[in-house]
Amino acid sequence: MSKMLWAIAMCETGLNRYHHTRDYEGMFGFYRGTWSEYKPKGFPAHAYLANPRQQVRVAEILVHRYGYSPWGCYTGGGYRYWIDKA
Repeated sequence: MSKMLWAIAMCETGLNRYHHTRDYEGMFGFYRGTWSEYKPKGFPAHAYLANPRQQVRVAEILVHRYGYSPWGCYTGGGYRYWIDKA
């Protein structure tokens, strides 16, 4: 996992791979619809049920497509606290 993705996951959920709320789940706080749309075939239906490698893979797909803008911790700057701790 890249340093930036690690910082985003720390900012979003404290790296809690089991995180899930009504709308967001997994260590990156994926919006449920985003996970459903971008998860590869064979991945679990919910991000919090996926292993860390699967969650990182979907995050990398999003970064390749959109950069880091899908995460509030990036656009809001919260990742900056964590980036130097990686």
